[in-house]
Amino acid sequence: MIRLLLRLRRAARQARALPSKELLLAEISRQGASDGRIVRADPLPAIVVAVLATIVAAWRHQAGEDGQALAALLVALLAGALPVAAFAARRRFIDTVLTQSAMLDRGLAAVDCDGPRLWRDWRAVFPDFERGDEGQTIDRLVEGEWSDESGLAHKIACYRFSWVEVRQSSSTDADGKQREDTQRTTQHRHGVVVSLAPPLTLAVSEVRKPKMPVPWSTASIEFGERWRVGAASEMQAARLLTPSVVQTFVETGRHFRALDLHFAGDQGCISFSDDDLLGRADARRRTDRLDELRWRVRSTATMPKLDALTTLLRALCDAAAGLQARPEPAPPIPNRKAFP
Repeated sequence: MIRLLLRLRRAARQARALPSKELLLAEISRQGASDGRIVRADPLPAIVVAVLATIVAAWRHQAGEDGQALAALLVALLAGALPVAAFAARRRFIDTVLTQSAMLDRGLAAVDCDGPRLWRDWRAVFPDFERGDEGQTIDRLVEGEWSDESGLAHKIACYRFSWVEVRQSSSTDADGKQREDTQRTTQHRHGVVVSLAPPLTLAVSEVRKPKMPVPWSTASIEFGERWRVGAASEMQAARLLTPSVVQTFVETGRHFRALDLHFAGDQGCISFSDDDLLGRADARRRTDRLDELRWRVRSTATMPKLDALTTLLRALCDAAAGLQARPEPAPPIPNRKAFP
């Protein structure tokens, strides 16, 4: 069972880096069993070992041999944990294959990055990265492209931002001595950083007050109850947040929690608390059958949350295009008949 556990973990790591669906299909076949499913371990031997070790632990404890009882109990815990770990590794392999397949459909790829340095670069532009006391880093990065209404491609980077919050507390023990305690909690936040054309200056947030010169409100009650808006000017906000754009915001917001948007020039950041941006629409329909896995890999999967963000970006870029100054038309060519 331990060999199977290590095998599936290694297969999941390899599947995350495969560059084509053909290689994903080959990896599924390699991990298939004769019953038409992903290979799985028989949990019966581990269960028997766990039961016998528990009986031995109770017997040695009654005999006063607590050291031997503790050792037998540890063996029981290890034997009982092995089937659970093997099942989790098997599930992780399947989820990794399906997620990698959907990423290949959209031209997305996981990349290595200097997390602390990238965080410092983004913090200088986007206020949502001004969080935490220590350990700020971008520990997961997926890059690709998205297209606006005109078909123009723009860069997109899906990230996970991690930081550590430090809290100091003091307490008094029974002897009257002060005791200082330090508690560190790791937090995560997810989002995308995108390139924009034309440039856009706008902030819409439900987690903080936008750092923009002019606050703005709309006539939509549902929008106003959830978000606060800031823009470069009232005229710009009124022309950007048209009724159709506001409705797109409302529909997109139903997919996310703690949504925050900040657009500054030719870059924008959309962050949220959800951790399943790249999740497939069929992620909840679990399966381990080889034929169904192959069918899902070959088909084009939908990513509801990523698609909702792309729809919002297209609506904003289309509205921003209307703010651009149009070139003056060329003067008409004079007609020869107008001259004697």
